[in-house]
Amino acid sequence: MDTYPSDSYKKRTDFVSGFLVQDPTNNGEHYIHEFVPSPHSTTIDLKFLPHRARIVATNEQGLAVFEAPHSRFHRTVLYHVCKLTTKQVLALPNPKTRMFQTAMVAVVTIGSNPLHYKILRLSETSFTTSEKPVRLPFTYNCEIFDSKEWEWKVLAPLALPYGVTPANTEPITTSSGSIYMLLTNGDILKFDANSGKQTTLSPPPDYQPDDDHTRLVKCEGKLGLAFRTPNDSWEIWVHTNDGSWMKLCSLDLNRITKRAQSSLVSFYDSDTFIISKDYDKLAFYKFTRDMDQEIKLSKILTGQIFSLHSDFETVNLKDR
Repeated sequence: MDTYPSDSYKKRTDFVSGFLVQDPTNNGEHYIHEFVPSPHSTTIDLKFLPHRARIVATNEQGLAVFEAPHSRFHRTVLYHVCKLTTKQVLALPNPKTRMFQTAMVAVVTIGSNPLHYKILRLSETSFTTSEKPVRLPFTYNCEIFDSKEWEWKVLAPLALPYGVTPANTEPITTSSGSIYMLLTNGDILKFDANSGKQTTLSPPPDYQPDDDHTRLVKCEGKLGLAFRTPNDSWEIWVHTNDGSWMKLCSLDLNRITKRAQSSLVSFYDSDTFIISKDYDKLAFYKFTRDMDQEIKLSKILTGQIFSLHSDFETVNLKDR
């Protein structure tokens, strides 16, 4: 389920690929959803989403999970799954949102015919300032939703080592049915959506943790780690089938972008990477040639960016 679309497939008029940019408005309550199509892709209309909807996860099969405030109980948020291209939206049973504040969410497609997906939600217990205890290890409450069973299950808490926390607020990376999260000590937490097993991967050799300039990416369906080196180039490493790391390439973004303020965002496919430039542009670059396309955003980039690949075929979001 993790292969990239071919060039001929991406040029089809019934296929969408690109990135969804989500930014909060000044009051932090409403969200602006902007879709940045890749070269040759058509675009999609996101105005059907509730104006206070907050997208929390997408996957490369076109599914998105968003939360929106309850119409009557404003401190309660409701969870929904949708296919953005077909505008299909389905309310989900609610996880424990009142006592546990959402930290991270990921959606993984297990099978496509019939559609089978799982949603992982990591949350923290909500406390007032006066009652919040001192917790030395960083611990997440862990719930998983299975579309076949149509219910959330509470799993064992996810406890990180002493002094270790999630490295950044980037959307969680998924690959081959597993969910990955970068940690501040440089390790990568792996959660298998099928078995619920949690393991930890060590980073590539000589990697020095730098939360602001490190990204988990997906390269040809495999987990990748992109980070900035002391000489300001970016190295991209791929986690291989035998559990080792292989260096894919080095990128000199200063040369590529002619020293514009830039940062590596993600990989679009096996030969195209995405750069943010001057805080308000996304640019698609080919490894084999210069910039393929540059798109100016409607506002300064301050929020999250979610990858999206999807066709326009309707699906059964609840196969029961």
